Amino acid sequence: MPGATWALAEGADGAAHARSIPMQKMLEDALIVYAANGEMLRPENGYPLRLFIPGWEGNVSIKWLRRIKLGDQPWNLRSETARYTDPMPDGKWRQFSFAMEPSRW
Repeated sequence: MPGATWALAEGADGAAHARSIPMQKMLEDALIVYAANGEMLRPENGYPLRLFIPGWEGNVSIKWLRRIKLGDQPWNLRSETARYTDPMPDGKWRQFSFAMEPSRW
C-alpha cells in the first residue's frame, strides 16, 4: 500500500495477538526472524516466524507471525487500548508507548 504509515502484525497464536507498529520503525529496525543463536526458532519462541522490534517492549515482537497488514492509521485494537497504555500525571492515558524505559538497576 503506497503511503502506508502503520503496519499491523498478527500472530497465529490462540489469542490472535496483534500490534499496530509505525511504518517508519518497521522499515528502520524490524526483523522477521526464523532463527536465533544459530538454531531455528523453537515453538515457544515463535516458530516458524517471529517479528522482532529491537529496543521495544516484548509484546510488540509478535510470535508465530501470520500476516502483516498496511494502513494509514493505527488499528486501535482492544489489546492496545485496554492493556498497553500508560497513565500520565494529568490523569489521561498515553497509547503507543513502545520503547522500553532505561533500566534503573
